[in-house]
Amino acid sequence: MNMTSIPQPGAVIALRSAKWKVLRTSALKRGYREIHCRGLSGIVRDKEARFVWELEKGARILDPASIALVPDAYSGLIDTKLHLEAAFRNTPTTTRQPLTLGRAAIDDLSFQHLPVKRALAQDRVRLLIADDVGLGKTLEAGLITSELALRGRADRILVVTTRAMLTQFQKEFWTRFSIPLSRLDSAAIRRIRNRIPAHFNVFDQFDRSIVSIDTLKRDGQIRDAIKHSYWDLIIIDEAHNAAVRKAAAGANSQRAELAQLLSRRTDSLLLLTATPHDGSQESFASLIEMLDPTRVPDPTKLRRSDIEDLVVRRFRSDKNVAADIGQQVPKRELIRRNFPLSAEEEIAYHAIAELHLDLDEQSTRGRAIDLFRTTLAKAIFSSPAACLETLDRRIRGIDNGTARGSAEDRNWLQSLADQVAAINTGVFRKYQDLLQMLQDLRWTGKAPRDRIVIFSERIATVSWLAERLQEDLGLSESQVARVDGGSVEADVRTQEVIDAFGQEKSPIRIMIASDMASEGLNLHFQCHRLIHFDLPWSLLRFQQRNGRTHSSASTTSTGAMRSSPAVRRSSRPARSIGTPAT
Repeated sequence: MNMTSIPQPGAVIALRSAKWKVLRTSALKRGYREIHCRGLSGIVRDKEARFVWELEKGARILDPASIALVPDAYSGLIDTKLHLEAAFRNTPTTTRQPLTLGRAAIDDLSFQHLPVKRALAQDRVRLLIADDVGLGKTLEAGLITSELALRGRADRILVVTTRAMLTQFQKEFWTRFSIPLSRLDSAAIRRIRNRIPAHFNVFDQFDRSIVSIDTLKRDGQIRDAIKHSYWDLIIIDEAHNAAVRKAAAGANSQRAELAQLLSRRTDSLLLLTATPHDGSQESFASLIEMLDPTRVPDPTKLRRSDIEDLVVRRFRSDKNVAADIGQQVPKRELIRRNFPLSAEEEIAYHAIAELHLDLDEQSTRGRAIDLFRTTLAKAIFSSPAACLETLDRRIRGIDNGTARGSAEDRNWLQSLADQVAAINTGVFRKYQDLLQMLQDLRWTGKAPRDRIVIFSERIATVSWLAERLQEDLGLSESQVARVDGGSVEADVRTQEVIDAFGQEKSPIRIMIASDMASEGLNLHFQCHRLIHFDLPWSLLRFQQRNGRTHSSASTTSTGAMRSSPAVRRSSRPARSIGTPAT
């Protein structure tokens, strides 16, 4: 007998008006073969039977190449397939291995994988991402959010950030991770309240939203709504603003209380900040308490080993970070500028130091004078314009009775104002040194990718610089922009200026900003110089400013300048104008 005519296991045969799949064969006496089969069609489907192959007339082996496939046009089949596919896609993965790495619209940098893996290793994600400025904390948060969403653990998301960062954060999450966030600014919240019944919760109207922390802390109804809401994931950006500080009052205290409330209304919590520690152990411990209160039995004895799994902290100098971005972000260069005071400045500085006012005869008199003297000192360190604004406000207050002070006090203040007013542009040495520095750098404002960011703490100084630099450098009005948050349309205007500053075809060459732009904003696209026209009183603020022109993303990060004026550069050396030499 020809053995090739005997069906082999796996073959499909036609036998007794039905189709069968051969499971196995066995030899019988007299050379017969027994075929063990399972039915494939009709009433024999899934039924097993055995046949003697040689005795079955008409039995034949079906050639797979000759089988014609007939599509099943039954609509139920399509519906079934769609249902199974939807069920498969909605079934969360059980693996703790990251699934989104290399798939987002960002450069795949290996050091950014660590926070994702650390988060997925936790049963309940609670993490402080405290990487250095410019290392991509927003991107790391986006990767973690994507991973949690894939696992069905981040359906309801709330992002809390600064007012200036709302649009940028919203764009980053949408364009890079396809995560839409509904913006709940003050105007949006008012519109929603007008459309929903009074007892409805604003936060229940959107599953994924972004809101300013200042919007939350100002509104008592909003805080009450938070108490009756719950999220799968809350991200608090610039979390150092929400740390508890003993000396803090007003806005800082409200932010801390709000952050503590939010930490209790979510399953997963991400805190983002490049400056988590301000030197106070208690302040840093308050951030850890938001993540896990059981880790901080005594804030004064908090050790790094106790919180290793809760904190991710890397610097540019770290070996693995430098290996990824060393060629993309050149080393920062700081240049300190020293300059002598003019005679007019010496007179004004000395007058402020010796200022004596008869504010009142109570025990708080000395403290009140010291506080006002400090306010004037901070103003004059910024600019004569800022100091004059402070003096004029106090004099008007005494005149209309809204501020304490005698007639003699008013005369003292008016005399001081006259001395400060004598510091004109020509004898304002810090400003003259700024002009000299720009001349030394051979900066002309013509190169579209050689732009400058200038920071100042005082809005009056920002306004004065915008006017003077435009005139003294021969720039047009469109070439000098300012970001200070002082106008009603601040949110929209700020984002318009920042977007334009990052476009190569934009005419803007100098952007003068108050500290509202010092946190989180990306100013590095066409800029590598940053100037601190006046140094901030907080080292945290100083570091935050410097990070505005650094980035580990797929953009050119060219640096910055620092100063009092001080300048810093990254891809080309950065510069700093420093404090006056006295």
